[in-house]
Amino acid sequence: MKNKVLTLLLSLAISFGLWLYVVTVISPESETTIYNVPVELVGSGYLDTQDLIIVSPTDGLRVNLTLGGSRSDLNKLNNSNVTVIADLSQITHAGEHELDYSVSFQAGTAEVLAQNPEHITVVVADKLTKTVPVEVNFIGSVPGGYEAERQNVAMDHTTVTVSGPKETISKIMSAMITVDLTGKMTTFADDYPLTLCGFDRLPIADDSFVTVNLEEIRAVVQVYQMKRVPLSIIPDYTNSGLQEEMVTILKSVEAVTLIGNSDALAKVADALVFTVVMREYDGATTIVLTPELPSGVHCKEEIEVRIAMPEMGYRVLTVEQFKPTNVPEGLTVRVTEPFEVTIRGPREKLDGIIAENIVGTVDCTNVTATSGYAPVVYTVEGYEYLYVRGAWENVFIEVHHTEN
Repeated sequence: MKNKVLTLLLSLAISFGLWLYVVTVISPESETTIYNVPVELVGSGYLDTQDLIIVSPTDGLRVNLTLGGSRSDLNKLNNSNVTVIADLSQITHAGEHELDYSVSFQAGTAEVLAQNPEHITVVVADKLTKTVPVEVNFIGSVPGGYEAERQNVAMDHTTVTVSGPKETISKIMSAMITVDLTGKMTTFADDYPLTLCGFDRLPIADDSFVTVNLEEIRAVVQVYQMKRVPLSIIPDYTNSGLQEEMVTILKSVEAVTLIGNSDALAKVADALVFTVVMREYDGATTIVLTPELPSGVHCKEEIEVRIAMPEMGYRVLTVEQFKPTNVPEGLTVRVTEPFEVTIRGPREKLDGIIAENIVGTVDCTNVTATSGYAPVVYTVEGYEYLYVRGAWENVFIEVHHTEN
């Protein structure tokens, strides 16, 4: 009797186990919901060929799936082995798009009974790519007595390529690096991150969908010592046909900043002095002066000199009046031939000059008893500052003995 009871109980246990296995594992009517299945977007290369770009977040795209099937298969599935794919090649133009998506299983099989959301929503914009210059924004200052070269900063790249939504890219005018000069006393180099800026050099408000071909720019900034020296301009009126009161000379700077290493700066004089030769100019003009400086030193400022002066001209006249001087005792001398001379001076002065105003002063100091040549200097009476040049510096004179 006891054995029969044990056999009955064992049969019931086995039957219950078989029923439980069928209900919980084998039953084809089972279903389950898998949450937060990541969505994989494919076909981005197609968007590139259409000059389109996604401008909505894609990293957090997730769906919830209700699946039906045998419980043994459903038990094998989770959000890491269920694949959800949305194909971007369905998109042909900018705007908001709802994409269908496919579901596949890496383990077991199941039927999709419901999906939330029904579609994957993405926003697409027209894409633009362009090249913009790299600019340097300096902050801080080097210590007194030093100068940083701000104009010619050496960079490993002077432009970068930006790509992204057309509306954003069209606003980008430059890529900015920020260099801090605080406390710098020697040339330095570093890698600097880029900030994309608009017309006003202010950072672009939203560049989250913009890509740049470079993340950093390496820049080398030269830092020199500097020396401040006064600038002097000395006009040379020799043979210019001008008087000092006719000319005004204006300097662009009263002093210049010389920058370089300490040894080279020590070789520079305490002032820069330029001589301006006035006979080289025929009217009002502006000149740029370049100082001669030791190797390793250069001038920060451009030295510009403006010369205000009358318009100069030339006139050719024939001289017949000669005035002998320093004639040796017992001799008389005479210039027998007229000479042509060229006069340089302000045009307004030249118009009123005639040949009779010009005198050739002949120096007879070295004259002997025979005829020969003697040096001559020409002047214009009343306008002695005018420059007069003859074809020859000497004239032929006849020499005679004075009769008692």
